[in-house]
Amino acid sequence: MKLLGIKSLVSNVGALISLRDVKGRLSKFFIWNEIDGGFLKFTVPRGEAQAGITPRRLQVVDYLETDIGIPVFSRKAKDRLLEVAPGEVEFYECVVVCKGEEYSFFLGKILKYLPLIDEQRSTFRLLAEGERLLDDAVYKDGTIAEFYMARDREFCERLVVSSQFVELCKQGGLEVGFSKP
Repeated sequence: MKLLGIKSLVSNVGALISLRDVKGRLSKFFIWNEIDGGFLKFTVPRGEAQAGITPRRLQVVDYLETDIGIPVFSRKAKDRLLEVAPGEVEFYECVVVCKGEEYSFFLGKILKYLPLIDEQRSTFRLLAEGERLLDDAVYKDGTIAEFYMARDREFCERLVVSSQFVELCKQGGLEVGFSKP
């Protein structure tokens, strides 16, 4: 199975959506899987589109990148993923503000955490405290269970999609870009 990175086609300058995560709860829930999402019953997360994003582009793309690594999907992408891959992603409404206007999108909580990274072939930087920081990830070859989207079990910030997901996007006419993982 071929693994790819996922990227937004919202602009050609790599503009992101800035999500406020002062207490770290969004990261702990959506990326690190350390807490439950109960706090989302009482709040709708808000993101601010960076300068390179226009309202016109925002209304046609189906995937947005955030500054903290949480994937953001359009309603069209959310509906398609729920139809084809139930149990792989949970969605939570969010608001993206662009040029003073509010747009409805969905934060994606990836539910599959798999051993994707080949630690023997990957390179790391050693931090002063002795922790390893993944520098250049090498992904395992072909022995991974089938999935559409997954995070690495140990390096949870690493999100990849499969060739199945690429096909889903092509067939569904979803405006999503792909890159080297």
